[in-house]
Amino acid sequence: MALIHILLGILLVGPLVLLLIGYLRGRKQTLTTPEKHVSILLIINSTLLYALAYNVVYFIQEFFLAVGKQSLGLTAYLYHNNHNWEGTHPKEALMQGSGALSIFILGILLWLAYLSISHWKSWWRIFVLWLAYHGLIQSLPQLSSAPIDPGTDVGQALAYLQFSPTLEIALGAISIVAIVAVSYIFSRYFLALGHPSVALDHPFKRTRTVWHGAVLPAIMGTLLLFPYRIPPVDRYEMTVMLLFVSIPSVFAFAWVGKAPKPIGNEARGRILVLPIILTIAVLLVFQLVLRPGVVFSPG
Repeated sequence: MALIHILLGILLVGPLVLLLIGYLRGRKQTLTTPEKHVSILLIINSTLLYALAYNVVYFIQEFFLAVGKQSLGLTAYLYHNNHNWEGTHPKEALMQGSGALSIFILGILLWLAYLSISHWKSWWRIFVLWLAYHGLIQSLPQLSSAPIDPGTDVGQALAYLQFSPTLEIALGAISIVAIVAVSYIFSRYFLALGHPSVALDHPFKRTRTVWHGAVLPAIMGTLLLFPYRIPPVDRYEMTVMLLFVSIPSVFAFAWVGKAPKPIGNEARGRILVLPIILTIAVLLVFQLVLRPGVVFSPG
């Protein structure tokens, strides 16, 4: 258990140390040309796509949790920020892991999809990128927290499978390492959102690019998610906590390694209408349809 706490501490403190090293390294290098391509439009559009992707992945997780209970003959209820069920079944604890498993698989599939469209200049590239990110980052922490709190969804599933404490700790440690790896890899992807004319040859240019394309949109997107999660207000806490799981590492890794060549994106040039429409539509569905609860009756 101590190993999990140590790795979690590194996950939280490590980005601060890495950012400090990057800052000191940047001060020692000559900034030949300043970054002039700050795109307010990219920040706005990426914020909308972050919030939209979060909601899509979260809904899929809760949907599969409800369907999993229904498959056992239980009556399940799907809400905008949770799910519930009536009745009991010996395998209901196992089905508590169906949500995290479904979005983890979704994240892997969308990651592969992103690799095939990484050269696109369409805003759909950013949307698929955020979808893949959320699929992985909303699922992996559930595995790392299971050894600490067996009452979590994944913790209950592992208990049903009779995983030993040692195996649970090992899986938790692997998941934390995976979060760091995902943060590093996705930091490269967000660097590619930079303006095509900008050479990412300086740590300050690279961190600024990731700040505009990912970090600031994630912060603003988290604020935008508030009306989707309430009521009750405490359901919003996990949304805020998720922000600190990986985004600081994505930011800190911006200056590490070889930077990809920026290829630009149409999200830098105009306000995207369709994401705005979808964002509003999802809010209406969440509050008008899902908030009262959708019933999944057995058989």
